[in-house]
This record gives sequence, structure tokens and C-alpha cells, in this order.
Amino acid sequence: MSSSKLSAKQHSKSEAIQENGKAHHKEDNLTKKDVDEGIKSSDSETTSSLKREFFQLRPSLLDELEENSEIRKSKFRGVFMALYLLIFTFLLSKPIQNFIKNGYAFSPVLFNSFKNDFFLCIITWPLFYAWSYTAFILQKLILLGLNDKLASILQHSTQSAIFVYTIYMTFTRDWCSTHATFCCLLACSHFMKMHSYTQANKKYREIYLRSQKQSIIKKKVSGNKEFSDEDKKAVNSSNDQQKQKGQTNGKNSISQNVEDSDNEDKKKDIPYPQNINIKNFTLFMWMPVLIYEKSYPRSPKVRIWYILLKSTITAFCILAAYAIWTDYVMPVIQLGHTIHRIELIFQLLLPLGAFNMCLFYILFENILGVFAEITRFGDRKFFDDWWNCTSYEEYNRKWNRPVHLFLYRHVYLECLEEYKTSKFTAQLVTFFFSALLHEWIAVMVFRIVRPILFGFMLFQIPLFFMMKPFKGQALGNAIFWFGLFMGPTLIAVGYLRSDEYVTHYFSYQWYTQNDL
Repeated sequence: MSSSKLSAKQHSKSEAIQENGKAHHKEDNLTKKDVDEGIKSSDSETTSSLKREFFQLRPSLLDELEENSEIRKSKFRGVFMALYLLIFTFLLSKPIQNFIKNGYAFSPVLFNSFKNDFFLCIITWPLFYAWSYTAFILQKLILLGLNDKLASILQHSTQSAIFVYTIYMTFTRDWCSTHATFCCLLACSHFMKMHSYTQANKKYREIYLRSQKQSIIKKKVSGNKEFSDEDKKAVNSSNDQQKQKGQTNGKNSISQNVEDSDNEDKKKDIPYPQNINIKNFTLFMWMPVLIYEKSYPRSPKVRIWYILLKSTITAFCILAAYAIWTDYVMPVIQLGHTIHRIELIFQLLLPLGAFNMCLFYILFENILGVFAEITRFGDRKFFDDWWNCTSYEEYNRKWNRPVHLFLYRHVYLECLEEYKTSKFTAQLVTFFFSALLHEWIAVMVFRIVRPILFGFMLFQIPLFFMMKPFKGQALGNAIFWFGLFMGPTLIAVGYLRSDEYVTHYFSYQWYTQNDL
């Protein structure tokens, strides 16, 4: 496409936006009130949700393959390596014993359950990915003048369709827990990406329309003798501030990294509406991030050796998680209603804790790291030092940064800015939204509506206040770790003992009906 055609296309987009937002800038009969409102709107145009610094170029804390990671620079690196080897040796011993006694290293029980609708489950990923482009199409329609109310209806309808499909497939196909979990995580991540893309561009569009209004006011005032020199000076000053904000808006902390980097990709500040293009949206969908920005910090190049090593580590960790579940968790679950509740808790305490740690390392350190390397996404800090937490409030902020940032921007800040709630109310709404989302996943996995997980999450609210005296203390960290191991175990036992169907669903009997 020639430069003239590109310019004409961009000009037509600008005209469409201005036409759609012409209610914002009818300036035929310009008054001093219009000037004052224009200056005010310009000064307050950049909302907190866009000014907040989110991303910068940095490695993961636990990435052994990065020379400048915290674990590589730590004096306790040797201690970590010893722990890795001890855990690896312990997990390797059971498969070896299984191979000597039974002729196989890993129990086929759980693996055989994967065969039911395996490809139908896997195809959910490309299906959700293709469906997510409805968010991009919606933005294109808005540029062409789509009504705001109709756009809002289409936005919520397309986003809700993902959850409807997940519920329908999980219950009608009788998917096992692994299939249901996989589909639920895909549904949540694609919903968050679609929602963030729509809401962020809504903010960018509002800023763009205000900028256009300010430009029109400046032109009118400059040639109007009715306004004093003081009014004209105020408009010019406000317009200069507008330009400065426009240069940094949407990039957040990236702008600081841009100046210190030779990477040309990080120097590109894409203005609205030029960011509404297929390449920008596709890159966002593949990046391991849930909140949309017009640009992100980028690493210099893709390292093939890094992807191969991370993929290998991921494969070994998945085998380790599989061994923990089949050798240490499922045998206990099979006896769920035959042993005392206290004994059941202590038999599941360590295996479930180790299993959860393994899943965390697989997802946040390896899988997200691979996607970050493929897309050259520079901010690898997908989690903070949650292991040093002395409260569960701090833990909720640190252990899952992608989801935390989404909740912060699109639930907490939107409550403050759009609905003018208090900070305490915004915090409660954010917490309840997170709890409901977790409970929905539990319902999909366990196939039973018992708000046990929801209740445990609500129990954290008084714990937030009860653990404040232990902030920064070793005792607080000890209490945190005790709860981190005990909480998931109590939740699992609660679901296990709540209904016979759950025991049947997770028992050897369910897995071995047709497979063994």
C-alpha cells in the first residue's frame, strides 16, 4: 500500500471517529464556558488506569537461564540447587519402583482418562483464539461509527459466549477434571484479554476525542477577538500539556526503558486509532499478558536455545506433577469416605502442597516464559517474591501478577473512575469478583455447586486484619506457609466429603471403568 493510500486511510478513520463523537465538539457558537471546559477536560483526560506503571524490561525471579535474575545473583543459589536435586531424586524414586514392580514407570490410570474427547478439548484453544478476534472486529466497527450502546451489548455478548460454551461442553461431554480445568483457564484468559482490549481502547478513544476537541477550541480562540490574551495563553498551555501526555500515554513505564534501549520495537509509540490493526491485536493475544497496552517492552531477539530448554524443563515438571497426583494423591482420594477426616487431611497435606507448587512452577516460570520468549515480551515478572509474604493480602498481589493487574485495572480502578465508589468498596468488589471466578472454576471441575472455595476466600477478609500485627515478621511468614498448605487441603477434603459423586468422579473406580 502506498504512503498516499495509507494516509488517506488514516484520515478516513479520523473523520469517522470525529463524526461518531461530534456530540463532544460542536463549536460553532464558541463561548468562554466552552474554553474552560475544554481546558479542564484536557487536564484530566489521562485516567489512572492508563497512567499506572505496569511493565518494564526485567527477567523472572527464578529463571536460572537468565544471568541477571535474582536466583542467579543470590548467595543461596547452591541451597536452591540442593533442594532441586533432593526433590528430583525423591520424585524419581517412585517411578523406578513402579517400573521394577509393575513394568511401567507412570501409572496409566490418569493418562487413560485423557483419551476421552482429547482432541475436542485441545481444539478449544484455537476455537477461543479465533473467537477473540470479535473484539478486534468490534473496534473496527466502532471506528466506522457503531453506536456506543450497541457496541457495549456486542462486547458483553461475545465475552459471555466463551463461558457459555465452556459450561455446555464440560457438562454435556462429561469431561474429566483435567479437560475441565484446561478449558476453564482458556476461557478466563481469553475473556480477560478481550475485555481489556475493548476497555483500554475505549479509554484511548475518549482521550483522542478530547484531543480533537482541544485542537478545535485552540483554532477558534486563536482567531476570535472576543477572548482575552489570558484565555488564549491558557488554551495554548493546555494544548502543550496534551501533546506531552499523548507522547507517553499508554506506554507507562515502558517510556523509561525506551530511552535506555537500542531496540527499535520499544521506541514505537502507536497513536490511537493506528493501534487498531490485525498485527497489534495478534501480538497482544499471543503475549503472556492480560491487560492491553499499545506497546510493551520487548527483548532484543528470540533465543531458540532458551525455548528448547524451557520446553524440556516443562515436560519433566509435567511428568513430576503427574507422578505426584497418581502415586500420592489419587490413592488417598479413593479412600475418601473410608478413613477419618483428620487422617485424610494429613495424608493429602504434603502431596497436594507439592502438586500445587509444581503446577505453579510449570505455568508461571516455564509456560509463560516460553510464550514471552516467542513474542519477545520483555517483562518476565509474572510473579513476585510471594514466598516471603506475611499476609494473604500481600500473597494475592504477588503470586499471580497477570491476573492481579487485570483485577486492579479493570475492576478496582473502573469502580473508582466509572462508578465513583470508595476505595474500600472497590476492594470488596474486586475480591468478590475474584472469589466468584474461582468458585466457577471449582464448579466446572468438581461438577457440584457447593461454595466451599468461595467461603474459604471470604474467610481471608478477616485474616487480612488479623495478620497485620505480624507484617514483616518471621511468625507471619510461618503462619502464611501453614495456611498455604492447609487451605487447599481443607478445600479438597470439603469437596471430597460433600457428595458421593465427587468421590466417584476422582476415584480409581471412575478412571478404571473402561480403561483398566
